Parts: sequence; structure tokens; C-alpha cells
Amino acid sequence: MEQLRYENQAKVEDSKGNELGFVRLRYKQPKESSSRLIELPLLREMIADAAQTTASENLRFAAGVAAFGQILKGGKYMGDFDYDKVTELARGARGDDRFGYRAEFISLVDVAKSLSTR
Repeated sequence: MEQLRYENQAKVEDSKGNELGFVRLRYKQPKESSSRLIELPLLREMIADAAQTTASENLRFAAGVAAFGQILKGGKYMGDFDYDKVTELARGARGDDRFGYRAEFISLVDVAKSLSTR
């Protein structure tokens, strides 16, 4: 059995500090006797770039709503993601807002930002 990648590390090594996770996938093609292994570190910038370029409008908008909720709870894990970035993300994913709910959410974020002491 392989050793766990992040097990018992008092301090994360610099080379792994940018990793959010590590994917190890073993698969076998039909009619083959040996398996193949794919290993891929998931880096912060890979996920951020992919989310902004390939994620659907609904997913990006939902991410903005989730980020807003985290900020309201204190934003412990948000880093530099603030009200302005939530607004930017939501506006960029507004799409066809037939009933105005997304616009209303963006207005709500603006109000929360104006009331914020941060």
C-alpha cells in the first residue's frame, strides 16, 4: 500500500503548498490484462482558471452565492475573495435573469458591503 501523500506532515512542503488535492486513478481498458495509473496534483490556479473559463453560468453564480455566505459567516477561508469579487463573479454569470432574482442578489451583496465594517 502506498504512503498517504499528506499524512503526518507537521509543515506542508513548499512544493505541495499550492496543492488542494491529488488525484490517483487506476483503470483498465477492456480486454487488457494490466491497469494504467494516472496521477495528477490539483493546484489552486488550475481550479481557479478552469472555474472561470469552463464552468456554466449557473455554477459560477452558485459559487458567488456560496462565497457570499462564507463572507457573512466571517470569511475565515476566503483569503482575498471579498464582496467586490462576489459581485464580479455574480455579474459575470447573471445570464438570462427572467425574474430578476440574480440582479436582486447582486443588490443584496452591494448592501451587505455598504454595511460591512471590514
